[in-house]
Amino acid sequence: MLTADIPCPIHLEARDLQDEPMLVIDGQALVIAIGKPQAAKTFGDLADVFVETVLQSGAQFQRIDVLFDRYHKHSIKSGTRKRRGRGSVAIRRPVESRDLPLPAKWQNFIAHEDNKADLARFISQQLILRAPANKTIVAAGGFSDDERVEASDSTIDTDSLEAKHEEADTRVVLHCIRSRAASIVVSARDTDILVLLIAYFHMMPWPKIWMKAGTAKKRKYIPVHAIVEQLQMEAQVLKLLPSFHALTGSDSTLYIAGHSKMCWDVFVEHNHLLKGLGEGPELSDHTIWDAEVFFC
Repeated sequence: MLTADIPCPIHLEARDLQDEPMLVIDGQALVIAIGKPQAAKTFGDLADVFVETVLQSGAQFQRIDVLFDRYHKHSIKSGTRKRRGRGSVAIRRPVESRDLPLPAKWQNFIAHEDNKADLARFISQQLILRAPANKTIVAAGGFSDDERVEASDSTIDTDSLEAKHEEADTRVVLHCIRSRAASIVVSARDTDILVLLIAYFHMMPWPKIWMKAGTAKKRKYIPVHAIVEQLQMEAQVLKLLPSFHALTGSDSTLYIAGHSKMCWDVFVEHNHLLKGLGEGPELSDHTIWDAEVFFC
């Protein structure tokens, strides 16, 4: 719905990217997309495939930021991850070296949160070690310390990128806000990231943000800046989009469950009722009441 009537090209030209563009990659999404490469025998082989994929994707870019999720034990997201992992028997296998053989059953390995954290740390280290001299690689979210950010270029201000964000989704927004690049491409498949980019576009210093979505066979570049321009909404209204997205469950769902009103029409007219959502760890009675009114 957000991309309705918005041209989404299947590739970008040099004129679209401008000078010294930046690529931001959802690291965990790329891990899932790569899976267990057929020719890879060890974790070192897997890391090599990951790094090569990153460098190929970033051939046009001066700087590449690769961001990973955190895996907190006591988190709302932990329940979601457990549901996603149903059907796989999670087996703990620490990732300690490049020579460690890959597990025979990859899904059982990747279903364990500690394994994913280990893999993110290992890949983050390999990214920095193998960064070519003509590019800047920044890695965040994957290290043992939540806030640790490493860059292959020592002149990069990593302090401003330190954060305790659990998900790469919000780290993406932070890196876009802190960027000095003339244009940014975010490589991700998650609709949540698109919604966040639109919601916080007004805080990003540069006018062109693209989201690289889809698959290798069906690629598209979504111009976030064009969506914001078409919506013609004030910044404080755009910031309510994540709340709306969370309530409806999907930006492609035209109707709230059990209601005949179209979701988007309701949001456009009554978005003020969502103002209290997401502003703190607890919901006030007033916020709950407003949300109920929004649904009614």
